[in-house]
Amino acid sequence: MATYIFDYPPEFVTLLDYTAHAGQPVTVVRPLRHRGDDAEFDFEGEAMFLVRAADGWEGQAWAGELRRPAVQSQNSH
Repeated sequence: MATYIFDYPPEFVTLLDYTAHAGQPVTVVRPLRHRGDDAEFDFEGEAMFLVRAADGWEGQAWAGELRRPAVQSQNSH
């Protein structure tokens, strides 16, 4: 499972759990289904995923809200 930083937009303030996890690392659990009778979201041209934070919180994130963490390089002196 891949780990990303959850970039939840700061102007979205109605979902307090989402706001509380903004900027935190999350693991992508699985992509959400957007087709069929068991669709989990309305497809608007962007994929959506079920994500999980280290504290156990789970939420849904658009692909654009997930960014790869910066790679830290090790300097050998």
